[in-house]
Amino acid sequence: MYLKQLLSFLLLLLFMKNLYKSVNQIFSFEFDEQYLEFINDSIARENFSYYSFHNEGRFKLKLISTYGDADIYISSDKKPGYGPNEYDISSTTCGVDIIELNEDIKRPAYIGIYGAGHTDWSNYTLLILIDNSGGKDLHDFNIKHKLNFIIRYTTMWRFFEILESILL
Repeated sequence: MYLKQLLSFLLLLLFMKNLYKSVNQIFSFEFDEQYLEFINDSIARENFSYYSFHNEGRFKLKLISTYGDADIYISSDKKPGYGPNEYDISSTTCGVDIIELNEDIKRPAYIGIYGAGHTDWSNYTLLILIDNSGGKDLHDFNIKHKLNFIIRYTTMWRFFEILESILL
């Protein structure tokens, strides 16, 4: 009887350890990062939500899919897509997606969150972190804008774009 309880307890400890490790990996910040902003949103499968990011400097974008699978695409000159020549940087894992925006990425940077996977909707949290490894504080950065929501790009929106191009 005690052996069964001991095994149950050990399994519970193992589960809790793995859960803690997963949560810590998702929500932890590096020592030289400072949190700037976050967005909680959802996106339908095979659709995009677009944001623009104007701030100069080194930033890290951390996309956490809380339900389903959202992917992140970055472009420096247009709204990104998932095609081979439609983005500059992407992260398309089934877990936490991380992209580092360094000084080489022209601003504004356009961020596309794509609803991938096998669920009808994906819920996500997008964290914007400042890399202040040079000893700078949040107040040393010239933060002009935060993340700007541009548009939720759906199949219906694409239909209207094609219709507009035909009519005009």
